[in-house]
Amino acid sequence: MNELDTEDKKAIAVASCFGIKIRQSIVEILSESKPFQHFSLERAIDFGLMNYDGTNYKFVHDRVREAAYCLIESTGVRHYDIGITLYSSLRDSNMGLGDLLPAILEQLNHGVPSLVKCPNDQASIAELNYQESIRASDCCDFRSALFFAEKSVSLLPKDKWTNSHNKYLYQLAAASLHNGHIHEAKTSLHTIIAQEKEIKDNIDAHILVAKIMFYACKDLPTSFGMFSNILAMLGEFIPSQGDALSRTSHQRSKTKLMIMNSEMSHYVKTEDWRKHAIMESYSHLSTVASLSYPKLHPYICSKWAEFAWCNRIACRFTSESIVTFGAVLLRNRKDDKLSWDGEDAREGYKLAKQGLQFLSESAPEDRPKTFWSYYGFVGLLFEPLQACKDMHIMAYRLTLQTGQRLPAAGHKSRIMILNLTVGHNLQDFIKEIDADLESSQDLPARMQFYRNTALKLIGEEPAGNALDHNKSDFVNDVTLVDIWCTVEMLVSVYLNNPERVFHLLSIYESKSDGEKLMPAIYIPFLSGIAAAAMYRKKANEQYYEQLIQSNKVFTELASFSEWNWKNKAALLEAEIASAVEDNCDKAERQYDVSIAAAQSSKFIQEEALACELAANHCKHNGKVYKALDLFHQAQKCYFKWGSTRKANHMTKEILSLKSVMRGLDDSGETLTLTEYVHGLNRPLCERK
Repeated sequence: MNELDTEDKKAIAVASCFGIKIRQSIVEILSESKPFQHFSLERAIDFGLMNYDGTNYKFVHDRVREAAYCLIESTGVRHYDIGITLYSSLRDSNMGLGDLLPAILEQLNHGVPSLVKCPNDQASIAELNYQESIRASDCCDFRSALFFAEKSVSLLPKDKWTNSHNKYLYQLAAASLHNGHIHEAKTSLHTIIAQEKEIKDNIDAHILVAKIMFYACKDLPTSFGMFSNILAMLGEFIPSQGDALSRTSHQRSKTKLMIMNSEMSHYVKTEDWRKHAIMESYSHLSTVASLSYPKLHPYICSKWAEFAWCNRIACRFTSESIVTFGAVLLRNRKDDKLSWDGEDAREGYKLAKQGLQFLSESAPEDRPKTFWSYYGFVGLLFEPLQACKDMHIMAYRLTLQTGQRLPAAGHKSRIMILNLTVGHNLQDFIKEIDADLESSQDLPARMQFYRNTALKLIGEEPAGNALDHNKSDFVNDVTLVDIWCTVEMLVSVYLNNPERVFHLLSIYESKSDGEKLMPAIYIPFLSGIAAAAMYRKKANEQYYEQLIQSNKVFTELASFSEWNWKNKAALLEAEIASAVEDNCDKAERQYDVSIAAAQSSKFIQEEALACELAANHCKHNGKVYKALDLFHQAQKCYFKWGSTRKANHMTKEILSLKSVMRGLDDSGETLTLTEYVHGLNRPLCERK
């Protein structure tokens, strides 16, 4: 390198400012500029310091590039000179900055703000950084977005407020929020609110502050109040909680009548800032209400959908507003709080399905919320659970890409629950959880709870007091008690502990707000199976009523989707026939229906449960060969599910049954059915 002349050393030093390689197009632009006239890297190639591949000039080694960079006396000035030369050359030509903008900004920002003295240059470079920050945010490169936003703000005039202050500070706040810098984000937004007196100019800042209180600070009551105040500023009045609750039924019916008689094609795009702000505020308010004031949620969603319909707004929040209102209709229960209003449920499904056609108008970060409403409520009743799970996985990946940690956690939790309820292999389930625990720090306690659940079903006890710790986390949080109770009830049903199911049911009824559809929709099924087991031990009115009510709920659900619910409805019907009615033939028919439906829907764990219950029914009614076949089928299903514990239990049942059969064969006597069943129930040690 020392053998190069001064001009060649200058050229290789300039090239080192771009890193390990420099594009040919940049070399050509610099060589035609006055400050870098006769700029050439050919001698560097001749001396073996660089290579040329037809597109880029590349240093042969990092050490060579570092040595070339050490030739620069004032690196910041040199970088800035290169950047301003490239910028001036391209700005004054017909080429435009194009894809060279990142490389140019990388050079310019070495001198920002100290070397940028000209006001025109300050404004131009600030705008370039702002645009690059927006681009980085769109690509979910939030660290770069923050860097460019900070550079743009550093070039703003200090002695006066301009239009650029608003948009640059807002972008800085948004980028800071994505990087977890909450205080910096709020400071920028409060500056905007203090300086901008017109609601049109500060509404975005108001909305983002309220979002920060919800998503970042987890202060739901404050966030709810802020969004309500924003809507009031925009002309939308949200009444007090008491008034809203009293108006819910009327508002829901009014909105339903409006929307169901309209055509979706009547919704049109609008650039009206006020309408957009109202739609966005309703979107966030409905989310906050669903977590903090769930009984207000139907009213707010109904008002939101009414506003969208009355103004015929097609925007990024339209799909969510329609789908969410469809979910409100679907969740409208009858007076018994357990049965659905069939007409409302079907109309809600139809409406939500139509609302999905506006999904293309939504921004990527808005779609996970729409998916949550549709596949977490509407699709759950009418569409295959496996498909709902796949869409939650898609939404989860989208939330990770767009940096939305709270929605990501919600979708991940829903995926975990669906894995347990659709029969996902338990061994694979644990591997996936372990991978998630290694790659993410979010929700470690909740993920560990699902892992412990799978371990119990497999037959491996969790270490230490993990389950006790999980219980306190879940039961003390009204938003999580549904999850804990449902999952623990599922484990208790499969581990043949019906008494614990009723204990968990009492916890659920005392602590749950009753507004969650998933996973609580499984509670009537699980409690119904437990009620049948308890009724066999003692014919109690409580167990009878629970079993009948559970059957009623799932018979209705099966009318919505046979794929999801037919096998469960048939299994409850079979248990009623077996335990209550003592109708052996009817019970066997319904067990067969349940097994076939579970096979068709690929619910391997529920096929196993139906086979096990059917086998027990046949065993206690003297149909030994059919019972044996059913135990074998249950064993295979449990193995396929990954539950070694249950498969081993089926093995014991099979061996026990075969032992009794051998004992009866050896006796040579013809036994009555009562004597035969008594033999089945004798301990193994007493059998011949």
